[in-house]
Amino acid sequence: MAKRPFIRKPKRKRHGATFWDYEYTTGGNLKLSVKPSGDLQKFMRWHDRQKSVVPFPPQAKVIDLGCGNGRNLVYLAEEFGMTGTGYDISNAAIAQARQLAGQHPLVFEVRSMAGAINLPDESCSLALDMMSSHFLTAAERTPYVMKFIVCSHQVVGSL
Repeated sequence: MAKRPFIRKPKRKRHGATFWDYEYTTGGNLKLSVKPSGDLQKFMRWHDRQKSVVPFPPQAKVIDLGCGNGRNLVYLAEEFGMTGTGYDISNAAIAQARQLAGQHPLVFEVRSMAGAINLPDESCSLALDMMSSHFLTAAERTPYVMKFIVCSHQVVGSL
């Protein structure tokens, strides 16, 4: 009996916003949480213990690039009274972030991290990048990192 030829089934590929929208609605590949990042919590405890570091002012402004469902901004608003803006490529993630934020003074916007980020220099007390820069090309990452550093006093994340 002759062997049937091997025919590879086409893979269903999801990339970029499509992938993240799928993860935040249906899920399957990642375990997403509404709890704040453990690394962010550790950083905030470390920051509070430092005698030589100026404490964050009341209602300090935070930018979270790749904010996902907003869990880190909500944590900072609840625990430290911070205000902020979160950007993410996923419509589904931003919808969840807005719901999670409730009445906190937080703004969420759907946008790519590539391209210009229009923030005045030193306009944020804290900038968060919890892995979003890893999805940028080398050419996109350099201006992203430079703007990230210039717009904030403290940077937390994976730059």
